[in-house]
Amino acid sequence: MNNISMRFGAKVLFDEVSLRVAGKDRVSLVGSNGAGKSTMLKVIAGLIKPDDGEVAVSKHTTVGYLPQEGIEYTGKTLYEEVYSSAGDINAIQEEMRQIEKEMEEFQDTMSDEFMDLINEYGELQERFQMLDGFKIKSKIEKILIGLGFGEKILTGKRRNSAAAGK
Repeated sequence: MNNISMRFGAKVLFDEVSLRVAGKDRVSLVGSNGAGKSTMLKVIAGLIKPDDGEVAVSKHTTVGYLPQEGIEYTGKTLYEEVYSSAGDINAIQEEMRQIEKEMEEFQDTMSDEFMDLINEYGELQERFQMLDGFKIKSKIEKILIGLGFGEKILTGKRRNSAAAGK
């Protein structure tokens, strides 16, 4: 974030704020109600544009935003809800599954069309690995356990807890 400014009418929420978050940095955003914390997070996540300044996010970085209100219980476990937020990983995994189904139907595994599918699958697998897709399940569990959620919530034995924020 470089020289970000945000105003609502005459009220200045933040003026020329800059922030650089590297690698394994952890950041906490603290302030009183109405100070602009949620607005700043929306700017960082790319949901709204700042009045001035720019936000640059590394191409290998994913930024998510969970709103304070408007969250509805979907019937998913907490784990499933967090997993569904891994959009790129989910999309790649779905494409890989689709290609696997297509490859199963081929009789001629030496055809150009089959080889094209193998190449496409390989590219998807590389992207999946680059995004740590093979480690996503253990990462989600580690994060949720670190936040204090127990095994019953993760496995869905207490499904209502997935909407615990309400």
